[in-house]
Amino acid sequence: EELLDIQNYLRQKSVETVAAKPAGLMPVADWLAVFRKLTETFDESKTSPLYAKLAERYTGNKEVIVERLSAIIHLLVKFNELYGPETDVIVVRAPGRINIMGKHIDLIGGASNQMAINREVIMAVHPRQDDQFNLFNEDEDEYGRRSFSLSEMIAGLDWDDWLMNVKNEHIQEILNRKENDWANYIQAAVLRLQQRFRDVKIRGMDILMKGNIPVGAGLSSSSAVVM
Repeated sequence: EELLDIQNYLRQKSVETVAAKPAGLMPVADWLAVFRKLTETFDESKTSPLYAKLAERYTGNKEVIVERLSAIIHLLVKFNELYGPETDVIVVRAPGRINIMGKHIDLIGGASNQMAINREVIMAVHPRQDDQFNLFNEDEDEYGRRSFSLSEMIAGLDWDDWLMNVKNEHIQEILNRKENDWANYIQAAVLRLQQRFRDVKIRGMDILMKGNIPVGAGLSSSSAVVM
């Protein structure tokens, strides 16, 4: 953790200009205003860039677009309850997929022929300044709240080899203790990013997630969470 702090400090010192806030990152209240306005003026808004993006994602199907707008608004309302209207968030999505070969052969290095489907995972994400990750799911009865610290997770890991890292006793202990826990998919993605980009200290996030991909149906709901 100390080495990452040093590397991050030197990296920031070498940057002469401060990057602008990432595109799409703005307060929850502003996001809600944008999506609610689009819902209220749906038929008149078909020339707007936002409508064009939604139409592209959902193949122009009005019923699907309206339904997904409602889901996004519901997600943002919940995030607003958790963190307040002025909290900056970005809204992201990842679709489920189907492999017409019928198997997850890509997991063992085989060729696959996959297509995205009209089911998805959506997240409202707030970037934090520390390395703490707070995970919330709209379906709290099925998926309880989770949190973890990245620096605590990587302590004692073999950081030179990813495969050895995955087989590390510490990781195996976590997996055995939390088998099939939904937070594992986010932890795996974060660990892989930190291992790949060692000169960057990965920051934490507050994440609220919801999805409509059937679990355990071969439609890659877990892969959508990782993405």
